[in-house]
This record gives sequence, structure tokens and C-alpha cells, in this order.
Amino acid sequence: MKLFFIVSCALVLSTSARKCYEKDGDGKVNADKDCGDSKVCGMGVFVAFEGYKGIDQMCLDKSACDAGKITSEGDNKGKQCATCDEDNCNKLMETEEYKCYTYTYDAAKKTLTKKADADATCVVKKADPKTCVKMKIQDGDTQNDKYKDGGCGKCGENDSAFCEQCEGDKCNSAVKVTVNVLALFAVLKALF
Repeated sequence: MKLFFIVSCALVLSTSARKCYEKDGDGKVNADKDCGDSKVCGMGVFVAFEGYKGIDQMCLDKSACDAGKITSEGDNKGKQCATCDEDNCNKLMETEEYKCYTYTYDAAKKTLTKKADADATCVVKKADPKTCVKMKIQDGDTQNDKYKDGGCGKCGENDSAFCEQCEGDKCNSAVKVTVNVLALFAVLKALF
């Protein structure tokens, strides 16, 4: 009888409930939500330059998030998700917001015009660089307009011929590019 009591106590002590961050009805995120021992911690997925997408921080059934999407849980079905299986492991990373200019490309005139009041809001992890992009206008008849809208992001590895990338809040302005070109012409003129 003593052995049964000791084993029972050991089992009770070893099966602790999972604790997770969870958003309450008022939108406040609280740590240490007791989720029970059959649950995991769930959260949205961080998308570069866009922030967290998908579900809020919550307790989830172990099988609710499959291949990065919620397969059950009512209103959350189909939303992006990630899970982890340690106490309070679904704490979101700190992020920062910044702005980048966006543009309209006129193919006939080969010009970029900054969109009025249409700056892109970008979200990065706190330690990551705040980068903006803008299309380079190319000579000749062919133009790769992959970056024609400008905004948040980084140039692709092999895209330097048609993409300009800079770091900082609203760094992708046409004025800065023009100033750099004018400074280059002034240096060249002084040399020759």
C-alpha cells in the first residue's frame, strides 16, 4: 500500500501542466497560462518585413497545427501557426517598425514616381537591419520591373543590376539617389 501511494505521488508530481503565453479577451498577453498536459504552446509565424501572421499566442491541442496551418480550433482554421513544447516557449520576439517609400513605374517614360501618402510599414526582428528597395531604371528597351513598387525588403542575390537596396527609415527616396549621382558627376568633373 505504501508503494502504491509513493508511485501515485511521483506520477502526480511528474505530470505538470504546460504553461504558455496566451492572449486574453481584452487583448492582453499573459504568461503562465495553465494549458493542461495534453497541449502545446502555439503562436503565429514571423514573416520577414510583415511581422507575425496567423494565430495569436495560445494553448493548442498537439495535433491542431499541421504543416504550418491550423487544422481545427474553429475561427482559427487555416491560419498560420507554429508550436513548441516547453513552458512559455511561445513568447514573441521583439520587433521594430519602420517605413519605406513606395513607387509607381511609368514604363513609357521609364520613370519612378513616389506614391503620395503610401509609405510601406515594415516589421523586422529587433536585431535585423531595416532595409528598403527601389527599382533601378535600366538603359535600353528591356526593364526588369520586379522591384517597381519599392517598399520593404532586400534585393535578391543576383538582382543588383535592377534593384537598389538601402538601410534605414525611408532610405529609398529618389532624392537620395539623385544626390548620389550628382555627387559622382561632381567628383568626375573635378578629376578631369
